[in-house]
Amino acid sequence: MKRIFTVISFLILISLTVSFGADVPGEAGSPQVVATVNGEPILLKDLEQRLGKIHGEVMDGERAGFDLDLLLFKMSNDLLLGQEARTLEMHKEPPTNDQIRLYRNDLLLKVLEAEEVAGPSRPTEEEIAERYEKLYRRVTLRVVTRYKQEETAEILELLEGGAEIAQVARDHSVDPYALRGGLVEGIARIDLQKEIADIAFAMDPGQVAGPIRTDLGWSVIQVVGLQDADPELFDVRRRKVASLVQYEKAADLRSQLTEQTRANHPVRINQEEVAAVKPKRLPDGRLTPDYPDPEAVVVRIGENRTITAEEYGRALLIRWSGVRN
Repeated sequence: MKRIFTVISFLILISLTVSFGADVPGEAGSPQVVATVNGEPILLKDLEQRLGKIHGEVMDGERAGFDLDLLLFKMSNDLLLGQEARTLEMHKEPPTNDQIRLYRNDLLLKVLEAEEVAGPSRPTEEEIAERYEKLYRRVTLRVVTRYKQEETAEILELLEGGAEIAQVARDHSVDPYALRGGLVEGIARIDLQKEIADIAFAMDPGQVAGPIRTDLGWSVIQVVGLQDADPELFDVRRRKVASLVQYEKAADLRSQLTEQTRANHPVRINQEEVAAVKPKRLPDGRLTPDYPDPEAVVVRIGENRTITAEEYGRALLIRWSGVRN
């Protein structure tokens, strides 16, 4: 309670401790200061970031106007509260330290993601064009589908005996293409089920393959013809292809980074000590971790870093915050 009164009295002094200077230019190359709270600056870039976050979370048409002075007042209040919290040494308490550590870790992960993944994963024009040619190469084929794998043996015998696959499809296929003689015309690789695409685009026209497991059952296919991707649609599909290439490159880079990190800093988990940390339900329904030995080591990272049961429990407590089910 004493803390609350102290913070409130601290905020009453806001008009005496905050000076606004949005119109005061900074030195060449230095950040522009829009306000100073007990000597601690609020920078123009901080104000812009807060505005960006606010507008990014609002749907079009929801906000009729915006009070910039009120936003700056709120930012000043936040800074004053932070200063008072430090005066009361709240930043030295374990729960606060846990939150600060998690926040720092998140920032470091974002920096690592930007430098090691986001930047290097941006696709080149050559990569986009190459992937477009592969994903949108087209195939025309005929397909005959049966519900059971053993039923495809009869289909293959008919085709080996000289039967036309179009008629076989009309007479025996159970998929939606049966009425068209099994014809699937000019379909792009990206639109084909992977199991069929991997086989079909490795075949020559006239070849038969199967049985292949598909969503509808077991299929026998015959390739009729292959076509290159339509160059006129490249610009329309470029953004989609670029996003896919970047996603795949980023996933590969993250995997490599994880393997390298684990190789340099082996992680050893003591499953017995982890299992000893159990959830306990409080009278109000919230969960809290219960551990017999706070100093027990649950994880060793490399040679020097450890995570104790108490540290693990505090991390769980943060994740379980507000959980009642």
